[in-house]
Amino acid sequence: MGAAPARAVALAAVLIVPFVVGVARAAAAEPVVFGEDFEYGQARLLTDYTGATGQTYAADAEWRGGCNGVLVTGDAPDAPAPGCRPSSWTALRGLAAELGSWSGQSNRVVGAYTERDPGPDRVVLETRRPIPVAPNRFVAFGIDVAAANCFADHAKLAFHLVQHDVAIPATTTPIDACAAPQRFERGVAVGTYLSDTPVLFGGTGLGVRLTNAQGSGVGNDFAFDNLRVFDVTPKLDVAYDGPAEVGRTATLAFTVTNTPERAPKNGWSFRGQLPVGLTATADPSTDCADATTGFDEGAVVAIASLAAGRASCTVTVPVRARRAGTYTTCAADTQLTGLDAPGCAAVRFTPPTLSFDAHAYGARLGGPALDARPVASADLTCTPTPGTDQNRRFGAGWPGVGSVGVLTAGVVGAVDAAGLRTSTAFARSAGVVLLGGLITADEIGAAAQARDDDTGAVSTADSVVLTGLRVLGRPVNPGTTTLTLDLPGVGTVVVNERVPLADGVRVTGLKVTLRSGVVLEVAQARAVLATPCTPYPAQ
Repeated sequence: MGAAPARAVALAAVLIVPFVVGVARAAAAEPVVFGEDFEYGQARLLTDYTGATGQTYAADAEWRGGCNGVLVTGDAPDAPAPGCRPSSWTALRGLAAELGSWSGQSNRVVGAYTERDPGPDRVVLETRRPIPVAPNRFVAFGIDVAAANCFADHAKLAFHLVQHDVAIPATTTPIDACAAPQRFERGVAVGTYLSDTPVLFGGTGLGVRLTNAQGSGVGNDFAFDNLRVFDVTPKLDVAYDGPAEVGRTATLAFTVTNTPERAPKNGWSFRGQLPVGLTATADPSTDCADATTGFDEGAVVAIASLAAGRASCTVTVPVRARRAGTYTTCAADTQLTGLDAPGCAAVRFTPPTLSFDAHAYGARLGGPALDARPVASADLTCTPTPGTDQNRRFGAGWPGVGSVGVLTAGVVGAVDAAGLRTSTAFARSAGVVLLGGLITADEIGAAAQARDDDTGAVSTADSVVLTGLRVLGRPVNPGTTTLTLDLPGVGTVVVNERVPLADGVRVTGLKVTLRSGVVLEVAQARAVLATPCTPYPAQ
């Protein structure tokens, strides 16, 4: 037929080889479920051959006998197989030699030098015994092919997975070595080819069927070797983008990563149970193809596909924890179809970063025309940073009101090993003599505390210490009860005053209010944990 067609094929090889070779090399890294190199025994026909695993093969009548379905090596004897013309036999030996050179080994191959029209879509090879496989896996097929006389009609091979005599197509674009050679030398196109549509197989035993869509006997001259069944199941990975605070969200990502050949993987699915204590805050989102996602009794569910050429795709869902802690998702938390199991992934939810706001002072006098400046004050104002402050003063007095001997105040903002926060304030005043002796005390103390838990909720505690307190000459110690006493003609006294605050508490050991409007507070402590935090006013 001339050299021009051969040059055209060679040019096609230059253009197509990089992609096809890349795919073939990618498949070589995948687990081989089954392999057949046709090197076992001495049979002359495929249909008489028994492989090393005990596998035997069938073919349609048009592809067995004569020069079709024969087993041949590059150094086979000159005498042709029965029914094969010497020139055809010589050509098949050349195809075997080219395949041996391609694979790097002395090779026996299955040859077909077609001498009459076989008709389209006939079976070239079919396994007779089920090949054991794990269930719910993606399966692909590979083969080495050499083709001659590419100027004529080409063989167009297609794989099918067979179960219970039902053939499931595994090839969308036929394997045509002439159209996509990976090497073209001495008039022979050679390459390693994969089925381009992996099958998600739920059974445990499969058959392989190889058909030829080319029905012409003009050309259709080829040989094949190294039949392979590959496991090309994608892998599921889980990951969190934490840590995150309680009350905020972290993202849980289920990523499906394709195998290196990046063929489409259609119809895989997973069910990923959320750890106890985590809840989703929105519906799942995904960039996977043909996806259906949702929830089922606390689990993220997805049925989707990886499009051809995609390296990976992801299903994500925002999650929130009610309590601080570490939450883990592992393989045991997933149910998978068509996916390899993930490793473990964990996220740490920390207590919320509440701000410390703590204030204490030994005493403060306020009222009309008074600046109400506290004496011996300690402050930690609306800061998320742990810290301390303290103050002490020896002696303070107010004409017409009274005096205090020693005043002490301190505040602490602390974070423990679990990340829990405590805001503490305390004040003590000793040697209290007020209103000319109407009120006396050896010591008056107050303490306030605000503490969060692993949910971010704030609880409070407070206490008042009254040592030797006397009002109008009578001992006073109300315990934890707030007590209000009247000072006839002078004013009122409140002992052990407690005021609940948003996310905190304020406690005052002694509060004297005079009829003139002057107010004296002795030993006050205020502790708050809050976000957002409003600074305590100066007065």
